[in-house]
Amino acid sequence: MTEIAAENRKSASGTKSGVRALAVTGVLSAAAFVLQLVEIPVPFLMPTFVKFDFSDLPALLGAFALGPVWGIVIELVKNLLHGLMSTSSFGVGELCNFALGAVFAGTAGLIYRFHKTKKGAVAASLIGAIVMAAVSYPLNRRLSFLLSVHAEGDDPCGLSGYHPFHEECGAESFGIQCTVHLCKGYD
Repeated sequence: MTEIAAENRKSASGTKSGVRALAVTGVLSAAAFVLQLVEIPVPFLMPTFVKFDFSDLPALLGAFALGPVWGIVIELVKNLLHGLMSTSSFGVGELCNFALGAVFAGTAGLIYRFHKTKKGAVAASLIGAIVMAAVSYPLNRRLSFLLSVHAEGDDPCGLSGYHPFHEECGAESFGIQCTVHLCKGYD
């Protein structure tokens, strides 16, 4: 009889933690969506579409508190909400924002899982930002630009001839991409 009671307690606590994780994910996703609506332009020699984006902070907190998978889920829900409610990029910006945010939250959450200290959190966040910057270059250079041109049928940036797909823009484009994505601002 005690074995059955112990087993019931285990399954009940697993359900409670699952419900808790789902509730926390919902709250953090809503917070991330609201933060994504706040657009702060980057004031130095950046194209007008580049904005400072705080919306990955709730996903980072979720990845630290619940695990890297939950941080990625928060990014997914945030971008689905943004895509349904207020997109101007035909979903291309949300796709790229999700991919980069998932890389950031997933990497930081995975590192933090093994180093649960303040230093571990700072290191995980920095490494996540660096990995995100490294992934942003090929993602923006190859995928997002081509999808934007296909979706809009025009130069999506309005930069009159600047195309990150061109080979001669390589080193400059990489420097800009790393700077932008360390600040996290492509949409």
